[in-house]
Amino acid sequence: MNEKHRISWCIFKSKAAVIDNIVLIILIVITTDIFSMFNKPPVYTKVLAFLFIFILYEPLMVYFLVNTVGHKVSKIKVRNIKNENNLSLPKA
Repeated sequence: MNEKHRISWCIFKSKAAVIDNIVLIILIVITTDIFSMFNKPPVYTKVLAFLFIFILYEPLMVYFLVNTVGHKVSKIKVRNIKNENNLSLPKA
């Protein structure tokens, strides 16, 4: 991989990361609004929702949909190098 290709790849990955972070912020705002509709939701449901958003967003999106939103906009494909198939959930 030459230097020019490496720099453009970094730009695409950075763009994808920024877009994914914006999506995470939107998901947090939506989740907070949903929780505000209830009188006193249990703390464990809030913790589970935010853990799901922060920890499982990318692996589940890559496993089920092949891309995250940021990858799709940046035209980055996440594939297994050996056989060009989608990643398994543990590898995602």
